[in-house]
Formats: sequence, C-alpha cells, structure tokens
Amino acid sequence: PENAYLTGGSFNGGWSCSHGFLRSGASCDAVEIPANAFLRTDGVSWDCDRGFRERGNRCAEIQIPENGFLTDEAGDGWDCERGFEKDGQGGEEIFLPANSYLSGSTFGDAWRCERGFTKRSDTCETVVLPENAHLNFRGDGWDCNRPFRKVGGRCELSSR
Repeated sequence: PENAYLTGGSFNGGWSCSHGFLRSGASCDAVEIPANAFLRTDGVSWDCDRGFRERGNRCAEIQIPENGFLTDEAGDGWDCERGFEKDGQGGEEIFLPANSYLSGSTFGDAWRCERGFTKRSDTCETVVLPENAHLNFRGDGWDCNRPFRKVGGRCELSSR
C-alpha cells in the first residue's frame, strides 16, 4: 500500500508502514500529531515540545508564573527562581529574617542563620557566649573552652 515498504518476510503480509505511519488493515494511516508536538524516533508515537505538557490527545502550554522558570522535570514543568518557593499557584518570595541567608536547599529549610546566630521560629537570635566558651562547630551554639565543662548555661572548671 501507499506509505509502506516491502520487508522481504512472510510476517504481516511481507510489508510494514513507513516511519510516521500506522498499519490500519491493508493500508498505512499517518500518525496524528497534535499542535506543539513532534514524532518520536519510533515513528508511531509523539511527545510534546518543550514548554508543553500532554493533556489528553493534545499539548497544553505550561503556565509559568512570575518568578518561575521552565524545567525539564516531571510534574508542573516549572520551578521557582532563587529566593522564591512554590505556594500552589506560583512563586512566593521567601521571607529572610535579619542575620540569615538562602540555604539553596530544595528540601527542608529555605534559609539558615549566619554563624553566631541560632534559629528560633522565624528569627535568628544571637548566640550568647558565657565566660570561657566559644561558638560550636556549626556556629549555632556554644561549647566550653578546655578545661571547662558545660553545666547548665555556663562553663565551670572541671575538677578532674
């Protein structure tokens, strides 16, 4: 039939449909490709162009909100610019309290306190160092200098 080629075998009558056509009885019908789509390399299926998502038998444009950008990830097809996070409808600006910075984390806290401050609810409070103490490794608390040891909220000389 038209838009077919001989295979040289006895299977399927010795012929197959050309790339972009599907067998329909004794003929080859063109693969229907919706607007904003392209034929896949298998020659019988299609995918949506970048910036579009499959919705039924068509490709719908991905709606990118202000402060968003197009991605190749599954799901919405968009993500928020740095400093914003998804809030259901779009990108909501991340509130940064004084003495904080964006963490760059896509999981968990969107911001962290600077060294010398500790997170308390939606603020960064100064770490108050008692006498004979220094900031801990993370910078969000304190440890006692040697040979002192932590007793409550202060550093006492170790008796050992």
